[in-house]
Amino acid sequence: MSLREAVQKLKRELNIVDVIGEYINLKRTGRNYLGLCPFHSDRKPSFTVSEEKQIFRCFGCGVGGDVIGFYMKFHNLSFGEAVKELARRYNIDISSLYSSRQEDQTSEKRQHLLVLNEQAKRFFEQMLWVAKGGQEARDYIAQRGISRDTARAFGLGFAPASYDSLASHLRLSRVDLSLAVEAGLLAVRKDGSFYDRFRQRLIFPIYDLNGKIVGFGGRVIERGEPKYLNTPETAVYHKGRLLYGLFQTRSFIRKAGFGFVVEGYMDLLALYEYGVREVVATLGTALTSYHVRLMKGFTSNWFLVFDADEAGVKAACRTAPLFFNEGVYPRVISLPEGEDPDSYVRRYGKEAFLREKERALPLFDFILKTLKNRIGAGPEGYVSLIRELAPVFEALKDPVLYELYLARLSEETGVGVKAIRQALARGLKATVKVTNPEDKRYFERTVLEFLVFHPEFFAELEAEGVEEIFTQDLYRRLYTELSLLWRTKGRFDIEELSFADMELQTLISEILLSPPAFEEEVPPSKVAEEIKVCLRKRRQESRLLGLIKAIKEAERQGRHEEAQRLLQKYQELRCDL
Repeated sequence: MSLREAVQKLKRELNIVDVIGEYINLKRTGRNYLGLCPFHSDRKPSFTVSEEKQIFRCFGCGVGGDVIGFYMKFHNLSFGEAVKELARRYNIDISSLYSSRQEDQTSEKRQHLLVLNEQAKRFFEQMLWVAKGGQEARDYIAQRGISRDTARAFGLGFAPASYDSLASHLRLSRVDLSLAVEAGLLAVRKDGSFYDRFRQRLIFPIYDLNGKIVGFGGRVIERGEPKYLNTPETAVYHKGRLLYGLFQTRSFIRKAGFGFVVEGYMDLLALYEYGVREVVATLGTALTSYHVRLMKGFTSNWFLVFDADEAGVKAACRTAPLFFNEGVYPRVISLPEGEDPDSYVRRYGKEAFLREKERALPLFDFILKTLKNRIGAGPEGYVSLIRELAPVFEALKDPVLYELYLARLSEETGVGVKAIRQALARGLKATVKVTNPEDKRYFERTVLEFLVFHPEFFAELEAEGVEEIFTQDLYRRLYTELSLLWRTKGRFDIEELSFADMELQTLISEILLSPPAFEEEVPPSKVAEEIKVCLRKRRQESRLLGLIKAIKEAERQGRHEEAQRLLQKYQELRCDL
């Protein structure tokens, strides 16, 4: 069978409405189906699916295609990978499919990792429910009020304290242990031997929307650090694209027309146990715009369960623009002090938790009220309040929404809209501490720290010639190491940064244990843009210095026409600064 024949067979046997309908809510309108586009900030349904023609098109962003094209784009797969994944998912036999060797290798690697994760999940389950050593974990689950049925539904397991329990099991199963390292299940010692990454932990398998296990989370049973340990980024596990529990709860969310977002595995499991099943949890990381688009595909009616403490407000400020820019306006449930979803639902029950929806505040109002209570009223308080809200306003893309929230802030503080607008404009110019490119060492350090904490911007800044700024030997060496990791793996994780050079080890530990030189409240994209501006300015200034030198040399040699031409070029560049 050729690739073309395989594609034709898939399209004959698959209904595009059924496939896309698993990822976004579709409503029949006339002959077509409409939904919110998962590929851009869609506020009104512009994503159209034609069952008759078996194609989709978004009239907002222009993306379109067939069922394979959607699967490719949604799951970030190549064409060949999408064809194979669809065939496997829907049990369509295309075993004689032709594809390129590279696609075969990539698809085969992904499949091996998924099979290995499933094998590890069965091992962890065996350790929890059958092995004598799992008694402590079984007792812990019971103490937290989680039934066996709920634990089974989410595939909970247990990783023994031994350093080689899983490694030995995989070795006996003739698994390539280097693949288990790539999957984030094992790690390697200096002598080349392997050891278990997860030890003495309750294990939470993490599923993608296809029901495949792509990674794991582990919670320490007794005392120990870190409290939670997650699979690092792999070829199949991308925490910025996954939400815990969504595979198990998406049908409940669709049916109810609303959903809750909580922060922990146990919060979700406790709510699920007590009958609140319209819930997802983050994976120990901040929500991303991809998460919001994913959530929007199931419902636009979301309730965020945040603490009203400083960390909760910071999370709300970071999250707000992501939701608003995607046309989603969630409400925030702030539980009584000392309570989290787990403790609250166990103490008061399902109905009491659901009643909290009635007291939920719109996200912007929650931020405004909480900040105002914390900072206080009066001139100084309002100045601080406006400064705290500056990053939220800066990240808003919709000018109408910007004006509406500006008016809301004016109403709350009694400060005129014009004055607030001026204060925001001044504040945004100074939100990032990289505004002094003359301080070369400080600028180099700031950029280096930003790359360590936000490697997702590495390619962008590298394209801007960021490597040219590192004049300090130690900084240049660390940048070179990071660049090598990026080029060979396409990524690097903070926890993987380990070097034989002790100077580099000292530097990286200093960076990781010190507050970043840039403001954490500012969106990383804003920091990246300001760094780019500084890089361009430095390049421009370097060119100006070169022109001054050339002008002086031309005048010294009596080449006056050339000196005049260079002077004109200098003046043009100077105007651009």
